[in-house]
Amino acid sequence: MHKISYTRDGSRTTIVFPTASFQDKLPIFVTEVGHSIRPNGYRCDPRIRDSYAWHFVLKGEGIFNGRRVCAPAMFLMPAGTSHFYSVSNSTPDEWEHYWVLISGDYVPNYFAMAGHSATAFVAALCATARVSAIFQELLSDGYYVGENDSAQMLSGLFQLFSAVGDQSKNIETAVMHGDIVREVCSIIREQYAENLTNEKIASKIRLAPNYLLRLFKGK
Repeated sequence: MHKISYTRDGSRTTIVFPTASFQDKLPIFVTEVGHSIRPNGYRCDPRIRDSYAWHFVLKGEGIFNGRRVCAPAMFLMPAGTSHFYSVSNSTPDEWEHYWVLISGDYVPNYFAMAGHSATAFVAALCATARVSAIFQELLSDGYYVGENDSAQMLSGLFQLFSAVGDQSKNIETAVMHGDIVREVCSIIREQYAENLTNEKIASKIRLAPNYLLRLFKGK
């Protein structure tokens, strides 16, 4: 496993790469795992990758291919297509996200099993604690032993598919949660000068305060 950490243009980034040579013989494999904290106003210019880039946003707000991304959320940059994302200037939170780059002929099959198409999408992320724990392990030096790093990264990827599949058993519910998160972000952004509380926000969107709190905690 190769690991690099660096700071550039206000972004703090850590990336790990596998070293095992058999990865390209698998129907699906991981080529990179990363974590970064981006400053407000950061922009990833349009690019085309050979692999699928699956992003998990824990904090912040931005735009992916013209669609709003409001944490907690995830989005997919498909292989072979042009895509970009940018971080909002209008929120106090920096953008924090994990990502995994995935290649192989069977990538669309695994996304389908997890309840998503392997095309560009933005969706709410409900299992934030579980996803964070998976990535923290994948980025840990102690997680890798010997020459099995490709297999261990693949194991982490399957755990991510499982976590997202669990939250996507009811696709309509997942989509609804994404709409709720975006609506709350809009209320906070437009009415930040008011004395907003969880109860007031819940009342504005006609939800129980405890349910709204659980939704944002990803539990």
